[in-house]
Amino acid sequence: MISAEQVRATVADLLRAAVTSVERVRGSVANQDFAVDLVDGARFVLKAGPAAEIAAEAWTCQRLTVLGVPVPVVMVVDRDPARLGLPFLIMTFVEGMASADAEVARDAGRWFGQVHAEELSGWGPIIVAADHPGTSHCRGRYQSSREAIAAVLSGLPALVAAGVLDAPLADAARDLVSVEELLSYQGPGVLLHNDLKPAHLFGAQQRRTP
Repeated sequence: MISAEQVRATVADLLRAAVTSVERVRGSVANQDFAVDLVDGARFVLKAGPAAEIAAEAWTCQRLTVLGVPVPVVMVVDRDPARLGLPFLIMTFVEGMASADAEVARDAGRWFGQVHAEELSGWGPIIVAADHPGTSHCRGRYQSSREAIAAVLSGLPALVAAGVLDAPLADAARDLVSVEELLSYQGPGVLLHNDLKPAHLFGAQQRRTP
């Protein structure tokens, strides 16, 4: 388990700034996440987790930042677990609040239209490979839509055994996606959020100067 003091020292060293507070925040099961405040009032997030996930999130945020999509700006990526015991990234904190407002959903739709225009080779979870120091490329893990869908469906028995899904729901999910129209899709692969739901839509108020 990464301690707040480890995070404080790491962020202070890498961002060359005094840290005033470190707070552990909720994240996914595989990650350890911290909100970090600096003496100048800036707030950052340090996220530590599996190397492949950290690399994929860093690559995606960096790519979308270039496109002008409002995502956190990645300040540091460290895929070596030597410092904290896990690979990690440090990114800017984006203020916002969970919202069910229809306008937030429409805004998200417009931004995701831009995200979905980003075509990649391959299918399924993205993997990042380094070309040269400081450069990398990204592709989907699987060679076809059929292979990617089959890999997801193969995990249903484990979800049922763990009590995450009941057997009838797992069967219904399998029946809904195991159709030839989906399995044989030949169009381009694009970036997807892959966990999009109302709880993951946040509205940010635009700051206006007088």
